[in-house]
Amino acid sequence: MVSILAKPLKKISALAKMKPAIREALMHHWFDSDLGQELLRVERKCLDNIFKNKLGHHLIQIDSGLYAPLLSNPPIGCCTLYSQQENRAPCPLVRGVPEQLPFKPDSIDHIILHHTLDFCEAPYQTVREASIALMPNGHLVVVGFNPASLWLARKLRGTLISQVPWIGRFIRAGRVAEWLELLNLEVVEQYSLMHRPAFTRASTLRRFNWFDRAFRVLLPRAGAVYILVAQKRVAGLIHRNFEWLPQSSPKSPITAPEINSPKDV
Repeated sequence: MVSILAKPLKKISALAKMKPAIREALMHHWFDSDLGQELLRVERKCLDNIFKNKLGHHLIQIDSGLYAPLLSNPPIGCCTLYSQQENRAPCPLVRGVPEQLPFKPDSIDHIILHHTLDFCEAPYQTVREASIALMPNGHLVVVGFNPASLWLARKLRGTLISQVPWIGRFIRAGRVAEWLELLNLEVVEQYSLMHRPAFTRASTLRRFNWFDRAFRVLLPRAGAVYILVAQKRVAGLIHRNFEWLPQSSPKSPITAPEINSPKDV
């Protein structure tokens, strides 16, 4: 039995040591798959609805490999992508690691963690960094894979054969909500999405649309993905200027944020 499991366990161990930037690049390819595209369609529809009445000057999307804005028509002044990899996203780009955000405290209106906690090195530290950067009454939106969903069997198989996103650290929504509460972030909205098995073909996914309708009633929290919307509960409503902070003695090889302007794309 040990010899049978030795090879897959060795692959899992090697993948766990893979650089986060490489995992991010692999996720970019997965988002281009039929399953990835359908998941993005569902996520974007929900996020557009969440943000349709939210205003502000600055929104940061902390990326996990999508390399594109999630919101189709954001009502926000400036939307910036924060990524570990250089890419040609059609929006301003900042390079860095999610555990060391280079933003001034209380300077960002809204932050989206798009599957960031599933793949980053220190999930709680990432949430803490985001909470510090948020303005009072700003919103932190966490998009994450649900470890207890209809995709569980697919995750177990994908982990054994070392595939993304299945090798990710899927964290319960309840645990993330506890972290948010500790950081004075109140969960004001919660969504469970994609109540369909993880089929790889677009035609099969379309045929099983009825799963979504049925399981939203039978198992409302068993969706493959959850979205938590949390608001920073701190006294003070004054908008502050958006500034970058210099990174002193960074642990990451990235020594300073790098920014792309839209004209460079």
